[in-house]
Amino acid sequence: MLVNLFSTEMPESEINKAINDKFISRDKFVEDIEKLVLETNQSYIDAIVSYCEDNNIDIESVNK
Repeated sequence: MLVNLFSTEMPESEINKAINDKFISRDKFVEDIEKLVLETNQSYIDAIVSYCEDNNIDIESVNK
């Protein structure tokens, strides 16, 4: 018996959570950088670089 996986409906909040867990949204990135700066007293550029290294993010993909 075949099951149509695309017909199942998921609440929008669960979809957003799943996307944010899999991908880093702009808002989550900003929030994580702010938190890192406050916790470590690093400069913003240092926090961004270390965050990207820790999360395997290409530094070139980070916009202004």
